[in-house]
Amino acid sequence: KLQFLYFIGITDMSSSEDEELRNCLTLIEEQEKLILTTVWVGEVEDKDANTVMKKLCKEKKIGDLAFLRRITRNTDTGRLNVVYHTEKEGAEEYGLLNLREIEVPSTFPTDSRNWKDWGEYWPLGKPAPPPNPHLPENMAISDIKNVIRCCELINSKKGRSAMVVTSDGKVVAEAEGGWTGSYTRSCTPATVDPLDHCITRLIQSVAAHDKQSDLNSKRTSSDQYLFTAYDIYIEEEPCVMCAMSLVHSRVGRVFFLHRNSLFGGCGGLHSIHNCRQLNHHFQAYHVQLG
Repeated sequence: KLQFLYFIGITDMSSSEDEELRNCLTLIEEQEKLILTTVWVGEVEDKDANTVMKKLCKEKKIGDLAFLRRITRNTDTGRLNVVYHTEKEGAEEYGLLNLREIEVPSTFPTDSRNWKDWGEYWPLGKPAPPPNPHLPENMAISDIKNVIRCCELINSKKGRSAMVVTSDGKVVAEAEGGWTGSYTRSCTPATVDPLDHCITRLIQSVAAHDKQSDLNSKRTSSDQYLFTAYDIYIEEEPCVMCAMSLVHSRVGRVFFLHRNSLFGGCGGLHSIHNCRQLNHHFQAYHVQLG
């Protein structure tokens, strides 16, 4: 493993500040979209329910909609509502009453915050998924305090800077400067490397330390990437190029102080960090210091 530069102690804060600290962090996430589809629903009397359900479950499977509760009580009529199928054809064979078409979610929610609302269309037959542990409200307060302390350190540098930190607060590498993406009289395309970003410098710094520390040892297959399980703290949201570099480096989390609406790759312009077509994803947070 890499030798760390120094250790960042967790700031001592009172419990009354906990909620305020959580509000400093915003997880940049893609909102889960509700896409509706239609199914045919009918009603049966209680005495016929067992026979009808056995026949339906054998002959009319609902495939990808199997997460829906197949039978539920209709409080208006006193009978039982039954999900028949996505097509109406053949419904008369089952003796269903008051056959009607309704809208239901086409997929089961992966976000526990959507479970109740989506279930308003039709009861869901599976329990809610576990809460997302990466949301600020579900993170350990000790972790959040460590994040705030690291962000305060980045902010104190008063310039474009970044650092790699382990989960227990050990700083592995730091970098400063780099091209900002804009030209000035003293900074022209002829004198500036457009690939020389702060994240690029950080990756180079970690690679240099990593190469030296591994001269006499072999890496394991589970430790092939530079930033596995590490956190990145940076003054500004990484651009699209840098965000892709972080995907390749298998970073764990990225925390930044300022959004980049023009070139940002973590929600500003694109969301490279949670692009479903890529083979690695990481959590990105916008941190607003008080």
